[in-house]
Amino acid sequence: MPRTYLRQRPEMTPARTARFIVLAFAIALVVGTGLLMIPASSTGPGGTDVLTALFTATSSLCVTGLITVDTATYWTPFGQTVILCLIQVGGLGVMTLTTMLGIVLARKFGLSIKLLARAETKSFGSGRVSHVVLRIVATTAVIETAVTILLFLRFLLHYNYSPVQALAHAVFHSVSAFNNAGFALYTLNVMDFNQDPFILLPLAGCVILGGLGFPVLYELRHHLRLPRTWSMNTRLVLLATPVLLIGGTVFIAILEWSNPGTLGPQPVVPRF
Repeated sequence: MPRTYLRQRPEMTPARTARFIVLAFAIALVVGTGLLMIPASSTGPGGTDVLTALFTATSSLCVTGLITVDTATYWTPFGQTVILCLIQVGGLGVMTLTTMLGIVLARKFGLSIKLLARAETKSFGSGRVSHVVLRIVATTAVIETAVTILLFLRFLLHYNYSPVQALAHAVFHSVSAFNNAGFALYTLNVMDFNQDPFILLPLAGCVILGGLGFPVLYELRHHLRLPRTWSMNTRLVLLATPVLLIGGTVFIAILEWSNPGTLGPQPVVPRF
C-alpha cells in the first residue's frame, strides 16, 4: 500500500519567530504610516504629510515618545487609535523579541552562554514559543486592564468625563505607560495631574512593571515567596530598579527643589 504523509505545520522556532516579528514590525510601520496619512486621522484639512505620519508611526511603534505634532490636538480619535495600536504592537514586539533571543541563546550556544540566557528565560526556556508569546500577551493584558480600571474610575468620578471619554483616556494612557511609550492625550502630557496621586501612581506603577520585563514578571509570579530561587537577572533588576528610582528622585529633588519653573511652586508632598 502506498505510504501516506501527513502535512505537518512548520515548527515555530525562536529564530523563525524573531524573523516574523521583524517582518510584522515592517508591515505595521507601513500600514500605520498609511493610516495616519488619511484625512480621517488628523484634524486639519487634506490629511498629514508623509514625513509627519512616518515619524509618528515610527515613534509609536518603537515606543520612544518623540513627537513633532501635538497628539491631543493634531490627531483625531481615529488617528489616536492608530497610535495606540502601534504602541501596543511595538511594546509586545519588543518584549517578545527579547524573550525569544534569550531562548535562542539558551538552545544554541555553549554552557556559559546557556546559563546566562536561562537567567532571562527561566521556567519557560524549554517551552513552546507559542506558549511563551501567549503568556506575554496575557501578562500585558492583565496589567493594562487593571490600570485601565483605576484610571477609568478616577476620570469618571472625579473629573466628570463621560464614560466613553473616561474609558478612551484610561485605555490609551495605561497602554502608553506599560509600554513606556510616553504618549498622552493632553498637550502638556500628564502635567495637569501633577498633584493627583490617583492618576500618577497607577501610571508610575504601570511604567515600572513594563520596565521590569516579562522574564522578571513571570518569575515573580511563580516564585514570589521564594527569593532564593530567583535568577541572577531577576535579582539584579529588582535591586537596580529601586536604587535608580530613589536615586533619581533624590537627585532631581536636589536640583529642582527651589526652581520656580519646576518644583518650586509645588507644595512639599507633591514635589516627590
